[in-house]
Amino acid sequence: MARAAFRTPQSRPSTPTPNYANHRNAFNYGQEFNSVSTGIEHLLGTPIYEHKLVNANSSRPLYERRVIELRQDMLGLLETQTQKFLANIADLTQMVLKKINHYRIDGPATPFVIMPFADGSIPNKLPHLLPPLTNRHIINHLTPEQLVRYCVGYGIAHDPRNVDLMLVDLKAYIGCKA
Repeated sequence: MARAAFRTPQSRPSTPTPNYANHRNAFNYGQEFNSVSTGIEHLLGTPIYEHKLVNANSSRPLYERRVIELRQDMLGLLETQTQKFLANIADLTQMVLKKINHYRIDGPATPFVIMPFADGSIPNKLPHLLPPLTNRHIINHLTPEQLVRYCVGYGIAHDPRNVDLMLVDLKAYIGCKA
């Protein structure tokens, strides 16, 4: 049993001739039936109804420009909202991890949760390879260079000459009780 082909109400039966040398022009084989071609033809040779309405509009280029501009504006707004949403999630994650560490008190029995840097990278993984801040003992024995790298990674304002202040700020940032 042969299937009936879908045709738009105004379509005429068409018999396309295959042109294997020009396969990119496969959608335009029905142009011989239309005196005015839209360039966007239905597979059976007749334009889809919506395309006829758009093509009947004398301001088609202006319409297309407006649609393209609207799409770009919407994509820009979507990108902005996505960035804000991801920033809020990052802030919320930092707050939750800080609270978890705060309730673990010293970290000897239950180690602190390792907080990611501001850029999302993990301090004890490549490319940083810093010691993991899992308890107060490790934090107190960080070298000044490691303290500076932690402060830079977390975005903590620091003075490299004042190691004690950097320690206090780092402990407060990750939720370690002094």
